[in-house]
Amino acid sequence: MTTEEEAEELLRVVQHLVSDFDDITDQDVLDYMVEYDVRNPVEAIERMIRN
Repeated sequence: MTTEEEAEELLRVVQHLVSDFDDITDQDVLDYMVEYDVRNPVEAIERMIRN
């Protein structure tokens, strides 16, 4: 799997995960993952909810 394919898959996963939230967007999660070096989108969402 190439980096581009991995990025597309990550985006799909994040979009699916945030579909149940009204106040968290896929871009919010991706930004959080980059800023805090979190590699797991589920962990990033959990951290965002706690804070």
